[in-house]
Amino acid sequence: AKVRNYVLRPLWHKAHDSYPQGYPADRVAYVNDVFFCAQDIVRLLQYKAADMACGLDFQRYRRHGRALAAAPATGPLSTAPEEEQPGLLRTPLEYLGTEADWARNGSSSSSSSSTRKLMSSWHYYDVWVGRDIGGQMISSHNPYIRHEGSRNRFRQGWPIPVHSCWNGLAVMNAAPFTRHNLRFRAGVEVKDECRASECSIIGFDFMRLGYGKFLLDPSVRMMYTVEGSAVHGGFDVPMRSLAEVQAQHDKDGMSKGGDPVGAFWEPAVVAKHALTPSSTISCCGTDAKGELDWRSWSSCAPLDVMGGRNFTGEFLTYLQQQLATPEGKLQWVGER
Repeated sequence: AKVRNYVLRPLWHKAHDSYPQGYPADRVAYVNDVFFCAQDIVRLLQYKAADMACGLDFQRYRRHGRALAAAPATGPLSTAPEEEQPGLLRTPLEYLGTEADWARNGSSSSSSSSTRKLMSSWHYYDVWVGRDIGGQMISSHNPYIRHEGSRNRFRQGWPIPVHSCWNGLAVMNAAPFTRHNLRFRAGVEVKDECRASECSIIGFDFMRLGYGKFLLDPSVRMMYTVEGSAVHGGFDVPMRSLAEVQAQHDKDGMSKGGDPVGAFWEPAVVAKHALTPSSTISCCGTDAKGELDWRSWSSCAPLDVMGGRNFTGEFLTYLQQQLATPEGKLQWVGER
């Protein structure tokens, strides 16, 4: 969180000598350690009505592959150090796909052919943050999206609204940073808060501040290895040009004023296309040591982000107090 916050300093009021009123940015783009295409950032910038626009990031399970058929759905295979577990699978089979999905492909999750297929294919990676509009975890394998209303659009390659995303590349509305001095923070382990990474928590903070329009474009794809460029043609969801998206959204009444998603979140459009968001989101917190990759997947539970205690408001109050403290010694419990 501290590293991500460092590059935001020019956006905060009174936090940067060169811009005492905050740098007048409209959008902020974050890119992880992924291989990406520059035009993908430009593409996400076109979705001006979205408060956060993401693509998809992909990983191929290789060194983890030997554990695929036997991996439990509730955590690591053992308590031995990672280097002693060459077959460790950190993503449970439950989120790689379902028995029905494998059956449609003519294989069983327990068969060696299914294991080989999973090992040789690319999978959506950021199950830690990605949540569909129904609040459910986006799965690594087919059918990916669990929310019925948006699943078909996703499978056809059209952008869909989501509850949460990051996925290696996120283009964000700068207003929460410039108007509210918002910063990245970690979740805390108390009631009504999700003990998750800063990439999840920033989305919750956006929503509480009224910036909850999140979008996932399946034609924007990032990879963690250079050979992953093959996923642009190998992923089983078609690539759509921005012109195609504009034309389809014009037809569906989702565009406005030249923005392909200008009317995406209007009540009439949401109702027509069955894209009503859930009031809860699936929270899968970190383990006792705060390790995201070692979380207990069986502990995932629904969280009402907009209900209960307002941690965003408390955090912003803390930031105001910190700015007023010359020594800057105040410490937010979720800042690390």
